[in-house]
Amino acid sequence: MQIIQDIFKEYDIRGKIGKELNIDIAYKLGRLFSYKTVVVAKDNRSSSKDLLAHFIRGLLNSGCKVLELDGISSSPLLYFASFHLKTKGAVMITGSHNPLEYNGLKFMAAQKPFYGDALKRLIN
Repeated sequence: MQIIQDIFKEYDIRGKIGKELNIDIAYKLGRLFSYKTVVVAKDNRSSSKDLLAHFIRGLLNSGCKVLELDGISSSPLLYFASFHLKTKGAVMITGSHNPLEYNGLKFMAAQKPFYGDALKRLIN
């Protein structure tokens, strides 16, 4: 499964569910974002549960320890958890302010935003 580069935005990865972003891409991104310990969370979109499950499977298959925030979360809660738990990575599955047919992933590395060229290097 090839990852469509158009889903890589400056501060996150996002796309239309089933067309640009799907569970296979979520799994591949999990395999690529391999840090020792990663905390993950999801919002309340119907597609977030499956995206998160496959992203976690990718992380686990790359040897990461995964800490999942239970239930529905927000980005600020994930950021707090990353600092409190001192994780090397953090990922939020969220469509944020986008229409319901979209979803995405927001990343942190070493308690700092993971964006721009660093984000694009995930697939290079």
